Amino acid sequence: VNFSGQHVGTMRLPYYSDSEPDRSESFQLIHCSVFKSWPVRDVKHSDGTNTVTFGIKNLTNSVQSRPIIASEEPFSDEFDASRIYAPIEQRRLFVKLAWTR
Repeated sequence: VNFSGQHVGTMRLPYYSDSEPDRSESFQLIHCSVFKSWPVRDVKHSDGTNTVTFGIKNLTNSVQSRPIIASEEPFSDEFDASRIYAPIEQRRLFVKLAWTR
């Protein structure tokens, strides 16, 4: 079992307008995975190991609600991507299969 986490506290944000906050929200990133390995015996080739891993990234589903200002108008003067401070990818499940010699 592999479990990792990170707490990110509030941070100052670049000024955009008086209606936008000047500090970010805090958030937590937690990733978890479980793996199982077993040996593979091969008569013709060298022995190896099979591994299967199941996991979840961003377990708490921490995402920034409005990462890009005026994203619907990318060529306008209002467009601003400098205020991205948190993950923008939601929770993801994954499966990994590996074979090593």
